[in-house]
Amino acid sequence: MAISTRLRQVNRGEWRRYKLIIFLTCCLTAAWLLFSSHGALRYYNLRKQINIVKKENQRLKEENANIRLELDRLKNDPAYLEEVARKKFGLIKKNEIIFELNGPGHK
Repeated sequence: MAISTRLRQVNRGEWRRYKLIIFLTCCLTAAWLLFSSHGALRYYNLRKQINIVKKENQRLKEENANIRLELDRLKNDPAYLEEVARKKFGLIKKNEIIFELNGPGHK
């Protein structure tokens, strides 16, 4: 018996049952595709986390490059080393006197 002949013979109640089974199967499949451990929502969240980590990685690379430049300048540039020593640590040269001048209203 051909499928088309069998479909014509299916009564209304059976047809409703088939449609319900197909609908429930589609709903379950869609739910599984969205919410399973390998589903679309998990994939979306992982992609978001990957992008965040990539941005942080790029920021850290730039920070490392700046630190390397700073270290190189401290090792190889005596004028820069002196400037840093004066600003950060308040160091002075021999026979130098520092005057701190505060404007009006400073304590």
